[in-house]
Amino acid sequence: MIKNIIFDIGNVLAQFRWQKLFKELGFEGEVFEQVADATVRGPWWPEYDRSRLSDPEIWEHCCALAPHLGPQVMAVFENIEGICREYDYARAWIYGLKAAGYNIYLLSNFGHTSFEIARQKFSFMDLVDGQVISYEVEEIKPDRAIFSALEKKYGILPEESVFLDDSMKNVKAAKSYGYHGIFFENQRLAIKKLEGMGVFAISVSQDDDRRFMKAALTQAKKAAALGEVPIGCVIVKDGQIIARGYNQRNKKHSTLGHAEISAIGKASKVLGDWRLEDCTLYVTLEPCSMCAGAMIQARLGRAVMGAMNPKAGCAGSVMNMLQMDGFNHKVHVTRNVLGEACAALMSDFFAKMRDKR
Repeated sequence: MIKNIIFDIGNVLAQFRWQKLFKELGFEGEVFEQVADATVRGPWWPEYDRSRLSDPEIWEHCCALAPHLGPQVMAVFENIEGICREYDYARAWIYGLKAAGYNIYLLSNFGHTSFEIARQKFSFMDLVDGQVISYEVEEIKPDRAIFSALEKKYGILPEESVFLDDSMKNVKAAKSYGYHGIFFENQRLAIKKLEGMGVFAISVSQDDDRRFMKAALTQAKKAAALGEVPIGCVIVKDGQIIARGYNQRNKKHSTLGHAEISAIGKASKVLGDWRLEDCTLYVTLEPCSMCAGAMIQARLGRAVMGAMNPKAGCAGSVMNMLQMDGFNHKVHVTRNVLGEACAALMSDFFAKMRDKR
C-alpha cells in the first residue's frame, strides 16, 4: 500500500528553464552552447547541487571551462533565480494528494543558493511533510545515500512510497532501492500512472476549504460568547453546509456536547441516514478520541481541521484514529486550514479566562 508520494522538483513541480534563462541573458549560437557546457551541462553542475564546494569555488571551476566567457558564465549564477519556475498545477496537485491522505516529500538535486532563492517562490512548500535536498546532505541522485537520508529522516519505507522524477536514471535507481517509480513526462500521464498504482487525489479546492473553515470559526465564536471553549464545526455535502455545531459541553452539562457530535447528529437528520460518506466535516480544533470515533462510525468521507490539539487530538497528534489500520473505515484528513486563526481564537479565549481569575 502506497502511503508516501516523493517528488523531484525540477521539471516535475517546477520547470528547469535554463534554456529560457540563457536566451533572456542574450546568449545565442556558440556562446549559448559553450556557456551551457560550462554550467548546466558541465561536470561541475552536479557539484553545485552537492554543495561540498563553496559557490566561489564552483564559479571558478565553471569559468575555467570557458575562460573567454567568464562574464557570461557568472551571469548565469548571478541570475540563478530565473532558472526555475513553478508549474501552475503544482500546489493544487499536492493539495489533492494530501487531502486523500498521502504524505508528500521532496527529494531533489538543488544547490544551496539556488534552492534558498527558489523556495521563496514555491507556493507548495507549506504543504509538504518533509524534504531532503541534495545540498542538505551533500549527496545527489541517483546515489543511494540521498534516498537513505530521506528514509532515515522521516522513517520512510521504500515499498510504501512512489518516487516521481523526470530522469529515467533516477527512477531506475529508485526502483532498485525498493521504491515504486514513475518517469515523469507530464502531469496527465503521471496522474494516470499513479491511479494505476491505486493512488488517487481528491478533487478539492483550497479556497472552498478556507471558506467553510471560516463558517466553522463563526460557530466557534458562538461557543466563546457562551463562555464555552471556542470550537466550531460545519458539515458540507455537494458544496452546501448541511449542519452546524459548536461546543456546549458546559451549557448541556454533558460530555457529549462537542461541536462535532452536534453537527454529526444534525447532518444525519438532514440526510435521513447515519452514513456520511459523501460529506466533509470542518472543525476548528483537531478532534478528540470521542469525536474521531464518531467520524469513523459515521463513515465520514473527509475531515478538515484548523488548529492541532497536541494534548488530546486523535487525528495526528496523540494518535491518528481517523486513518488507523484495523478499523473498517478511514477518513481522509486535511490539516492546518486557517490553523493560525483557529489557534488564535483559542489562545485569546483562554487569555481572557485567565484575566478574569
